[in-house]
Amino acid sequence: AVERIPVVGNGDVRTIADAERMFQVTGCHAISIGRGALANPWIFRQLVEWETTGQYGPPGSFDDRMQLFRRQFGYFEDQQGPDRGIRLFRKMAHWYLKAMRVSAELRNEYQDACTPDEVEAVLAKISTAGPKGMNRDGRLPDLHVPVPNGPVERW
Repeated sequence: AVERIPVVGNGDVRTIADAERMFQVTGCHAISIGRGALANPWIFRQLVEWETTGQYGPPGSFDDRMQLFRRQFGYFEDQQGPDRGIRLFRKMAHWYLKAMRVSAELRNEYQDACTPDEVEAVLAKISTAGPKGMNRDGRLPDLHVPVPNGPVERW
């Protein structure tokens, strides 16, 4: 018979504070990160730092996030082809860009882009504009961004 079953906490873990709260409130042995990584792709690195040192660095800067956004979009484009890659990445780009403090106008413009050239043109505008109301050289603090719920087909 099993003497002990590890419990994995899941849901609404977007920041280290969320992870810490999950451990304290539930007493779980581990946590599972899912859609929260859309708003903070650095959470995995931060969790390792926090677990090993008790401290953690900030999430990436605006420019770090733009670089990662482009790289991830490139992966989608390579795997799915330009048309399907653009459509599939659109499903997560809204939350990604919102967490980066990109204006609603530019987020909407990104959603309307249909070709790789249009996507790159919008990303160039976003890079130039920088984060809304923030110093682009500074780190972006944790921001609660509602992430999509349910199967990816419904995003």
